[in-house]
Amino acid sequence: MNPVLRGVAVNPSTPEPLLLRLSERPDLAHSLLGRADLPPSVVERLSVDPRATVRRRLVAHRSTMDRVRAALASDPDPGVRAEVAGPTQLWGEPPLTTPVAALPALAADPEPAVRAAVAGNRLTPVALRLALAADPDPEVRRRTAFGGLPTETLHRLVGDPDRAVREAALSRARIDAPTETIPAHLAEPFLAGGGWYRETAIAMVDLTPALIGRFRDDRPALARNPSLPADLMPGFLDVAPALAENPALPAAMLETLVATMDPEVHRELLRRTDLPDGLRRRLLAADEDDEPLPTVTSLRHGEAGLAERLSYLDHPNPAFRRTLALSPDLPPAAVHALAADPDWPTRLLVCERNGDVVAPEVLAEVATTHPGHSRWDLLRNPRLPVEVAVRHLADAADDPLARQAVATRPDTPPDVLVRLLDDPDPGVGFSAAANPGLPADRLRALLDGDDLLLREAAAGNPALSAEELERISASASGGPS
Repeated sequence: MNPVLRGVAVNPSTPEPLLLRLSERPDLAHSLLGRADLPPSVVERLSVDPRATVRRRLVAHRSTMDRVRAALASDPDPGVRAEVAGPTQLWGEPPLTTPVAALPALAADPEPAVRAAVAGNRLTPVALRLALAADPDPEVRRRTAFGGLPTETLHRLVGDPDRAVREAALSRARIDAPTETIPAHLAEPFLAGGGWYRETAIAMVDLTPALIGRFRDDRPALARNPSLPADLMPGFLDVAPALAENPALPAAMLETLVATMDPEVHRELLRRTDLPDGLRRRLLAADEDDEPLPTVTSLRHGEAGLAERLSYLDHPNPAFRRTLALSPDLPPAAVHALAADPDWPTRLLVCERNGDVVAPEVLAEVATTHPGHSRWDLLRNPRLPVEVAVRHLADAADDPLARQAVATRPDTPPDVLVRLLDDPDPGVGFSAAANPGLPADRLRALLDGDDLLLREAAAGNPALSAEELERISASASGGPS
């Protein structure tokens, strides 16, 4: 495949008529599907591509119209139908639309993989989930167990003949129905075993005096069990961190656990939603050498109002300030206060979510010292002065991702982009060649150069006009691949 045509296929400036002509070439279908957007005419063309891999990727593309996705629900290839039944999506992206009207037929599909995809789709109605929970294929039942089932059905799957189904159901029951206990006869396969599943089953089984005696040596698991009698709870204060995880603690026991002033107990209490404000404010920060502090569940956006959350702006426990930094509705004054917080994770979180408000010097401090996955976005933030990002290149010799982030900034100086063309990491050079800020003479030189990767990147540069894209496409169509 000609690299120039690959670049033109993904170029945001390529006009629709040219894209439609390129879609007639089988070797460019996957390149076109790499675009952020596809015109409807190209979507229609790719929907009848003879290759199932192309049609499957089209289902998961955000430009695909609902009617096309619905038509592909009856595709002859089960992989395409499975994609319609449960579209693949990247982490952090909004969910793709699903033709809900097609789900009943897909839930009855002869291929188990298609039915399993329906089971994993969050839009699948409860009535269909109930039917899929009794599906003859264990993988379908396992996927169904992972969400959206009534407690009774979920507990029934805890006693499923298939081990993977049982384990999925038990794991999900701990999340979806933490206060509902499981009958002993359903939990027995786990109770007779070992490891995490046994401990979880002990923490969820419907306790009787006989079972309490049987598991007297499994005190942390018993302490977590919501059916543990309240009069026995004080006897489990020797495993207070585990007791703090019990979802059915009476108010008096919550007060007792807060009064221990044990940071490890308080770490677990942070996860609860039933702590009154007076107790919540007394929680101490635990040591984070082995385990970081969780966010404060009861103080998350959606659990508490803005005024209540803002009242924790100066709380000495950083877990509260970090949770506040996750809020999407903070006023500027709160953002600036958190951006100056002495706790580095708090500053990071507020920069990640409110980077359009925080001061440039704060962004600079966080972006140039943060080793994590969001560093890319921080280095590309328009409020981060470009000179800071460029200056940081000198310290990024072992960090090609940071250099690539600088190469993609629209305000990176042209001379820096030229220098990055020769970067030892091919991804950095590719990004620099595709940057519209690259000098025009260098861009044209790359299109005629010997480096195939840089030729492809240059052909994808949005600075090229529609006329230039037509010209280089016509030339490349008859050139060597």
